[in-house]
Amino acid sequence: MKWRHVVLLFFLNLESFAQNSWIIELYQKLTTSFGEARNPPELKVTEGKSNLIAQYTPSPEPTIIIDRQVLNICREFGADSMNALAVILSHELAHFYRRHDWCGEFAFAVRGTALSQNLKNASTTSRTAFESQADVDGLFNACLSGYRPFGVYPKLLAKIYDAYKRPDKIPNYPTKQERIEAAKAAEQQATEGYAVFITANTWLQLGEYEIAMQHYDWLLKKFPSREIFNNAGVAQLLQVFSLKGRHEVPFIYPVELDSRSRLFTPNTRSGLEDNDRKIEVLLKMAQRNFEEAIRKDPTYSPAYVHLACIYSLLENQEAAIGKINELQGVQSLPAEALTIRGIAYFYNEQPTKAFRDLEEASKLRAKGGMYNLTLARKGLEFVKNASEIVEWLESNNNSLDAPPKNNLKEAELSPLIQPTILLSITPTITVRAKVSASAEEFESKYNNKVLRIKKVDSVWQYQLH
Repeated sequence: MKWRHVVLLFFLNLESFAQNSWIIELYQKLTTSFGEARNPPELKVTEGKSNLIAQYTPSPEPTIIIDRQVLNICREFGADSMNALAVILSHELAHFYRRHDWCGEFAFAVRGTALSQNLKNASTTSRTAFESQADVDGLFNACLSGYRPFGVYPKLLAKIYDAYKRPDKIPNYPTKQERIEAAKAAEQQATEGYAVFITANTWLQLGEYEIAMQHYDWLLKKFPSREIFNNAGVAQLLQVFSLKGRHEVPFIYPVELDSRSRLFTPNTRSGLEDNDRKIEVLLKMAQRNFEEAIRKDPTYSPAYVHLACIYSLLENQEAAIGKINELQGVQSLPAEALTIRGIAYFYNEQPTKAFRDLEEASKLRAKGGMYNLTLARKGLEFVKNASEIVEWLESNNNSLDAPPKNNLKEAELSPLIQPTILLSITPTITVRAKVSASAEEFESKYNNKVLRIKKVDSVWQYQLH
């Protein structure tokens, strides 16, 4: 993603730039969260000479215009000033990324402008649908960017109406109160989505892959971003690892959250034919998700790495190597990319290239880097000998540098269970969901550890601590 389109018109000198650099940082975070490779719209700040508050226009070049007075209004929110500005800019960015090819202004149209006439010509239903979609998508992506807009939006609307002396009722447009109620409804939907996102990531890190996959499926229907597609694929890929014996995948692939749990605990595969069929289905589903993530953003490296892992597991090492080479044509390779290419070179009987990549990955502190390099130096025949590899893995249980269990608070993944309704967002995140495990098993495993659990009307409710 290039940043040649970030232009703030009031940046006339270095002092002004320093005072307003926080706007550029916020804007960059928001555009990244939408997860597309398209250049973001040009950002312009006016000096109050126009009658616009904030507006996305698709032509002649995609542009977002925001009035300086809006920045002052946002500053009035004190600790929530960044959250307030994130609400406005994420709303306009949602119009761009959703390809709403008409001019839309934040909150409502201004009477007597060309924009006003354009919106009058659009149907009320389509206007409302586009604005509602921009509200929900914008708020959700503001959350993914690290901002907390909950509770800010309705107050922000009220302040904008007052500051710009807008009447409560404008012909052909929602009233002030209707707009505020719509903002509250959008907050509720975005809050639910964000809660499911966080919950899904937590289930994924707890190793409950099927539950996590249900969350991601729900999210993909509402927020189909590159991160959600990627994390859905990660949940499927991790379930594949959980179904395979430790001798079958002795290397630490750059997708596992806690490799020790698979490598160094007994793993007997019962129902091998059923497992094999399930693994085949999961790999195909994961492949589609990673391909979709790349389609949305051809520069998104995690999806390239995970797709290469799929090819390697399918024993198509040339395809795995090719996918990482394709990424190398876009950007410098991260440690994870070097890891999977090194593993693919190893199985493709190209040891020199395998050692080169795995050594470099280890220098870059890749998870399990030294372990993978040590194992590769044992040679292909050794790795393919089930009895020898199991004995070696067990004997090295305490000396290998397999990655430690991830801290739940540092999750950087995307989300599955079928949530039915969001109960609250603060101080804890609550989602109602159906759980396949028995009540006793579910409660004894998680209650008072990561989750607070209770049963209401035959549906389990759980809260993240």
